[in-house]
Amino acid sequence: MDLDRRNFLRVAGAAAATATAGVGASALAAALGGYIPGIVVGFFTNLITGLRDYNNTYFGSLTVLIAISSAWFARRGYYDKPWKLPVIAITFAL
Repeated sequence: MDLDRRNFLRVAGAAAATATAGVGASALAAALGGYIPGIVVGFFTNLITGLRDYNNTYFGSLTVLIAISSAWFARRGYYDKPWKLPVIAITFAL
């Protein structure tokens, strides 16, 4: 494997890991704290990671939307019933 391909795979893996961590953190903050904590965590996580890699700023709006939907699901009790978890997963995937 040449050096350029290895570097690309390393950078792509790091970007995916930070984006996934940001989405998970904002969804958890929104589910536990509500709309505002989830939005703040999602926005600032992507803002900070965007300083290192500007491609992460793209995920900022997606993370905020996931935080809003996570808070909405939490307020309606979707996290309390295991049979409703696939609805949450499908919503986050879309």
